[in-house]
Amino acid sequence: MTERVEQRVCIKFCVKLEHSSAETIRIIQKVFGEDAMSAAQIKVWHKRFKDGRESVESDPRSGRPATSRTPENVERVRAAISKGRRLTVRELEADLGIPKTTVSQILTQDLGLKRVVAKFVPRLLLPEQKGHRAAVADDLIQTTPNEPDFLKTVITGDESPVCGCDPEMEAQPSQWKPLPGSSRRKKARQSRKIKTMLTVF
Repeated sequence: MTERVEQRVCIKFCVKLEHSSAETIRIIQKVFGEDAMSAAQIKVWHKRFKDGRESVESDPRSGRPATSRTPENVERVRAAISKGRRLTVRELEADLGIPKTTVSQILTQDLGLKRVVAKFVPRLLLPEQKGHRAAVADDLIQTTPNEPDFLKTVITGDESPVCGCDPEMEAQPSQWKPLPGSSRRKKARQSRKIKTMLTVF
């Protein structure tokens, strides 16, 4: 289809020649045939040029642009996520005024993030506890070569509190993490409802 801008230039030319609206419609339809603008559109643009308009380009349209996935919005989402990695797509949509589909595309495609849920473990060890366990394991490794039957004389035991499932804890909010190799944060299982001491030898 012929560009509308070209037809607007012709309409403007007709106005400069002081052709009437009806004459301009006949000229445009004769020149462009089936690709011609409608008579109503030609009248609108004829009046605009007659009133002194010079530009043949369309006026900027109000409202949200066709695509909101702009560099500015990418930076807005990046700044919001850096302040709170637990924000959901719906929360970002409400805070930033960007459609959730666009927010999702920005997070996954532009920022390379993935929603990662916390990994539940029986309990979290302090750095001192981890160091102590590593030291004991190293002692066993050093002792085994000198005494091949040493491990047969060792009785291991462990006591661990076993907590019941708490739905509120399993519904902990997830976080946005960069890809690839997004490691999940660890969360110890806790419950005030059921608690059992498990002893194993």
